[in-house]
Amino acid sequence: MEKIFLIGDSIRMGAHSEKGYGDILKEKLKGSFEVYQPDDNCRFAPYILRYLHEWAAQVPNPGEIKHVFWNNGLWDTLIITGEDEPLVPLTFYPDYMERVYKRIKQLFPNAEVVFINTTSIVEALEPRESRRSNKQIQDYNAAVQERLAKYGVPVIDFFSASRTIPIDLRTDWVHYKTAGSEIFANIIYNYLLGEER
Repeated sequence: MEKIFLIGDSIRMGAHSEKGYGDILKEKLKGSFEVYQPDDNCRFAPYILRYLHEWAAQVPNPGEIKHVFWNNGLWDTLIITGEDEPLVPLTFYPDYMERVYKRIKQLFPNAEVVFINTTSIVEALEPRESRRSNKQIQDYNAAVQERLAKYGVPVIDFFSASRTIPIDLRTDWVHYKTAGSEIFANIIYNYLLGEER
């Protein structure tokens, strides 16, 4: 049975008692793929660099992982106070993400690495102090996708998919109800079954 590993933030994990795409995907793939994912919220790129080796150590035989699906960005773009910069400024983001990519390849040497770009937000509901925008998220997505292109990294477009999810399938400006998360799980499921290749 093929093994896959998921790296991602609370969109993967779920929030507000709703399931994220990680657990939904694990259920959908039961009997076909072994799905591993950290119990931790993978947050932003420097956090992943710090903890990825610990998460990988929890996987039996990490060399047997065939696919790593990797997402971060919502935390990287987060502005916690109104006049501050994002947690990871755009000028540094591609460098950090390239380092994450290389670390993934080091820890999971036989895996195809698939980057999942950052989901959209509902700007009208975004807390005033954070000032994140979908234009900003698109800029971050474009920058990392350009950097990873030299490695031939496939990209799954969660941003575009998230823009089609109605507000009643969201729990807030960032997170999704289980039915919304299922849309993301289905995208990865279809990729694994070859329908997205």
